Amino acid sequence: MANRAATAAVQAEWAKAANEPAHLYEVRLDAGDGGSVYMTDSYRQVLWNGNTYGALGHALAFSGLTESAELRIADATLQLSGIDQSWISIILSKQYVDRRLLIWKLFFDQATEALMVDPVAIHDGRMDEPTVNEDPANGKCTVTIKSRDQFADFERLSGRHTNPIDQNLWFPNDRAFDLVAQNAGAQISLLWGAARP
Repeated sequence: MANRAATAAVQAEWAKAANEPAHLYEVRLDAGDGGSVYMTDSYRQVLWNGNTYGALGHALAFSGLTESAELRIADATLQLSGIDQSWISIILSKQYVDRRLLIWKLFFDQATEALMVDPVAIHDGRMDEPTVNEDPANGKCTVTIKSRDQFADFERLSGRHTNPIDQNLWFPNDRAFDLVAQNAGAQISLLWGAARP
């Protein structure tokens, strides 16, 4: 793992043969949806940056984060317990799509059990693609949330499309693009917002 502007104490922990890591998860929901949710996969709650990260057992695991020298999109998948129905309720009733999911890695001092300062950010992405997996036979239920970093839409083309659906979003009574699909094979070049050469 790269240093990621980690403090000297954290870098020293990375170099040790054995350490005591944990992760902090922050799901940033809008104020109208209850505000941010703070969780940790530690065995006890963690107080950091003015927030209390609860060790309630909701955070089961996360995966997908890897280091690479290549420029590529970083995905993370967070698995949460759905047994108490709180996360199923959030998935069904809250505005979570495109909200931020932040993950930090921290270390506890093995001698004192104290939190080492300045946890390191390892993921900052936008949530999408939730799934709920129920296994009544084994009494299990998990909520899986995928998150992609800021470069997920890097290759997406911005702007308007020449189709009736996009046109009707802005001008409901305009039928200018209703026949565009019939001329799709004609290779018509449209000059948009510029004078004809």
